[in-house]
Amino acid sequence: MSLVNEMLNDLDDRRKKQPAEAVDVSWLATGPSANAPEKKVQLWLLPAIVVVAAFIFVFWQYVRNDLAVVAQETSVEKAEVITAEKPIITPVPEQPKVVASEKQPVVVVQPVVTAQTEQPVKPESEKPEPEKQEQVTNKAAVVQAAPDVEKTVAKATTVSKPAAKVTTSAVKKPLPLTPAQQDQRVFLSAQSLIRKAKYAEAEAELNALLDREPRAIKSAELLASLLLSLQRYAAVDSLYQRLASQKIGSYDLQAIVARSYLMAGRAAQAVSLLSASEPSLADHPAYYEILALAAQRDRQYALSAQTYQRLLRTNANRGDWWMGLAIGLDQQQQYASASNAYRRALQLAGLSDTLRAYAEQRLTALAGKHST
Repeated sequence: MSLVNEMLNDLDDRRKKQPAEAVDVSWLATGPSANAPEKKVQLWLLPAIVVVAAFIFVFWQYVRNDLAVVAQETSVEKAEVITAEKPIITPVPEQPKVVASEKQPVVVVQPVVTAQTEQPVKPESEKPEPEKQEQVTNKAAVVQAAPDVEKTVAKATTVSKPAAKVTTSAVKKPLPLTPAQQDQRVFLSAQSLIRKAKYAEAEAELNALLDREPRAIKSAELLASLLLSLQRYAAVDSLYQRLASQKIGSYDLQAIVARSYLMAGRAAQAVSLLSASEPSLADHPAYYEILALAAQRDRQYALSAQTYQRLLRTNANRGDWWMGLAIGLDQQQQYASASNAYRRALQLAGLSDTLRAYAEQRLTALAGKHST
């Protein structure tokens, strides 16, 4: 809007700078000029004007007569064209009327239409004259032929069109989605809702799919993660138990449920859940990381240290894993190994300030101790 206003102001300024143009109104004067010389009418021009006027009048009469003739001929031609375009209707001669007192059409038509009806024998005195009988018979034939003619005309006017062939190959019905496709579609839709903080809608959509298709494992994992982030630990456990009763689950779902147990203060149950399976460490490192944390929280330090050692064999640049190993060894009074693990943890980036402060404190405390 500021650009448009600036353009309008510039236009107004340029109009104000233009000089006013003088308008010549002298042409509006209708009276003769004061300086115009007077003109005298010559008398010899009057006869010439009369002759010219008479000639124009005679010429106009001649032209008008020619125009009238041409217009008449044009109207006649149009009438002929219209007459030629109209169909010629030939009047149908009226059939001779039969006197109502004779009532012969009704008596004669019935025997002709129904061949099996017996015709009553009439005395000779009541028989119609030959001419009248011929007229009645002709009319009965016309009456009998009328329905057939109507049927023929109806059939002729009804043009039978060949039925359009519907090719079933051209119209393809969409195939129903497979369970995996339904799972993927709902997973993406719910994930989009979660990004928009529409948690209730996402939860409802995921639950609706799991009611129809319990084996939609991706949607189940997403729902468990959503409930975990909302700190609804009982709902996470309920979902897992419902799927476990149908022998449905995955390692990632188990890791999510174990994390829920751990956050709810049920470390022993988390260790029990994760210890029941042994997936590939390279494919599921988060599974074993939660197991190591849960074992440390449940004071199962040997299991915790052993699990961290396995993790560090796959990636030795994780400072938090070196810190977990150091705590496990420290609690088992393996002070020399614990000190080395603390030092390795401090050398790597990504360690939180709290863990870094704890590692430095423990290194100072373990400086004069020896492992047993």
